[in-house]
Amino acid sequence: MFIDMDFSYIFTDIFDLFFPKICLHCKKNLCNKNELLCKLCLVELPKLSRADLKYAYLRKCSQQNHIKNLFSLYKFSKDSPIQTLIHELKYQNKFNVAKELGNKIATEFFNDFTELELDLIIPVPLHKVKKAERGYNQSYFISKGISRIIGVKTNDNILIRSKFTPSQTKLNKIEREENVGNAFKLRKKTNCKNVLLVDDVITTGATINSCAKSLNEIGINNIYAASIALA
Repeated sequence: MFIDMDFSYIFTDIFDLFFPKICLHCKKNLCNKNELLCKLCLVELPKLSRADLKYAYLRKCSQQNHIKNLFSLYKFSKDSPIQTLIHELKYQNKFNVAKELGNKIATEFFNDFTELELDLIIPVPLHKVKKAERGYNQSYFISKGISRIIGVKTNDNILIRSKFTPSQTKLNKIEREENVGNAFKLRKKTNCKNVLLVDDVITTGATINSCAKSLNEIGINNIYAASIALA
């Protein structure tokens, strides 16, 4: 037993020697192998305050009245460490990044999620064409990271994205709402009443509100949204 344990440490040290873990943003070697970013890049992650979240909820969700509350960790900005993390988990097959960030969301809002008595976590679905191109849905892996901490199941079979929509990167709020209007449909019914919708980044709230609207139609009225970042 002790020999196996010592061998595992030796193997890990040798692996780190030849394949050192690096900061995903600045590419420098990491001192803390459990982090995704170095200390300097971690400082550059602008965490959102409760006041920020309240303001964002009022702007992005309150008028549509589909979502009860909004939870997110960071403020999204271009050419920043948070943009790098989002890019890695969306386009570089970094499932571990998605799960780790899901863990961080769950840890940060653990008490909130516990008080909400969540029944289910639903990742925002990708259209089958986009999922085939990418090979996976990053929101699913973020959701799994949250599930691991708070003990609530993730189910990606409730909603489907039935309408293929072009990228929303250069669209304004109204254009985004039109782009994702009626884009989500129910694949499977559920008796769950308290649901957490998960996306990687929430910009105008158009996507998350469209998902919530579809869930409202089957009587799920306690819907909450979570993301890694808000733009």
